[in-house]
Amino acid sequence: MSSEPTPMMKQYQRFKQDHPDSILLFRMGDFYETFYDDAKIASQILGLTLTKRNNGKADKIPLAGLPYHALDPYLARLIRAGKKVAICEQMEPPQKGKKVVRREVVQVVSPGTILAEDLLDHKRNNYLAGVFVDEGKAGVAVADVSTGAFRVQEVGADDMWEVLSRLDPAEVVATTGWCDANEESFAEALEGVLLTRADDWSFSPACARDTLIQHFETNSLRGFGIDEMTVGVGAAGGVLAYLKENQRGAIPHITGIRTETQDENMTLDLVTQRNLELVTSIQEGRREG
Repeated sequence: MSSEPTPMMKQYQRFKQDHPDSILLFRMGDFYETFYDDAKIASQILGLTLTKRNNGKADKIPLAGLPYHALDPYLARLIRAGKKVAICEQMEPPQKGKKVVRREVVQVVSPGTILAEDLLDHKRNNYLAGVFVDEGKAGVAVADVSTGAFRVQEVGADDMWEVLSRLDPAEVVATTGWCDANEESFAEALEGVLLTRADDWSFSPACARDTLIQHFETNSLRGFGIDEMTVGVGAAGGVLAYLKENQRGAIPHITGIRTETQDENMTLDLVTQRNLELVTSIQEGRREG
């Protein structure tokens, strides 16, 4: 028999509703707790004990917790498993007579938005790619938030999958509509890469252009050589909007954007990548001397 959720679980559910695609680490005293499906996933990846917690008078919900002081190694394992994580902190100590302490999501971490040195894989670039497709053209933007590198190009829509494969991104962000239509193709072409849905408006060329101009504090994008782009601007603006949301606006190290063509380094053909030993599998397992 179900019952009214406790005040604390109501608070948790509000945060989870805001971050449905993230594992929500919910700070409770000396622990970060996970609930429901998040708890099941976290327990499998992290080897945590899965228990149950009372929720009101009758309901019991899955629960798995980790010590707050051990967050970094657990967070690294979740990110390496291709998960996005929202960290919800207590913003005040418990107070007598107050049922629920104030909490806020202070950070969202995903494979393509890592900044902390101890979470980075130093054997590869940590690319976040953005894709926007319209009228037979595709814009592909790629950012490495650990270095501030930011690049964009426009290609034919049929060439987009090859471009993404060559980039080998840690995460791809695109409009919800595109993700819904291409989820199966994406999983086949980019196995193990996190696909993140974003609001369609953030990739519209007009809104994306405003996002880029506001961030770079310029009057136009002419100085970056992308003023005449359409889908490329959409992809770049979408990436920047996603980063601003995840990093709470803290991306001042991205100070410019560079345009590239299919003939440049952004899309070295796969054979060349293998010959130069740029592919992770070659670096880690196939090099003999």
